[in-house]
Amino acid sequence: METRDTEAPASHDSIKPAEASRAFSVWLLMPIAFLAMGILCLWMGALMSVRCERAKSASSDAPRTHMASVTVERSLLGVIPISKTTLPNVVGVVSVHGSSAQAQVARPQIDAVLTLRLADGRIWNAPPAYAPLGTPPWKMARQITQFIDNPSAPPLSLWCVSWMLHLAATPFLLVGVFSAYFGVRSLIRLRAQLRLARPSGSP
Repeated sequence: METRDTEAPASHDSIKPAEASRAFSVWLLMPIAFLAMGILCLWMGALMSVRCERAKSASSDAPRTHMASVTVERSLLGVIPISKTTLPNVVGVVSVHGSSAQAQVARPQIDAVLTLRLADGRIWNAPPAYAPLGTPPWKMARQITQFIDNPSAPPLSLWCVSWMLHLAATPFLLVGVFSAYFGVRSLIRLRAQLRLARPSGSP
């Protein structure tokens, strides 16, 4: 007497929704994780532009000597603004490395922070720059000091961007975009297979 195995097709069909759920989870989390890492690298190495102008007097439009108005802007890829800070009373540069308070312009290194001294005695630290391309903070410090000391100097525009972090962001962004593309294609193909495997009478 022959017996029919009626449970095998049901178990076979019940595996496919589980596979679809696992595939959806993997292909959803992978591009999100890689894209998040890439955007984080771009944010940390954002373009920093610095503009120095002669500081204006509070009571008149006459410029104040030996004082500068410094505007520091950060933007993602130079297009998406992140932050903008205007310091109207900069009187000097304190340091360009780390968060130290050494009153000197140290030698170049992998990371640098432009630190400015304000007229009221406060210290302001710019965001750190890692392996900067353009005008590094230690050169910015020298040029800002020269601008403050020379009342007849024209307005100064400087910029720097971290090429190392932009380079590090590239593989994360590429993997994130391609994994999202192939993940969507795989999910579409899997859903098509599930519809074909579904019995004709089922909704």
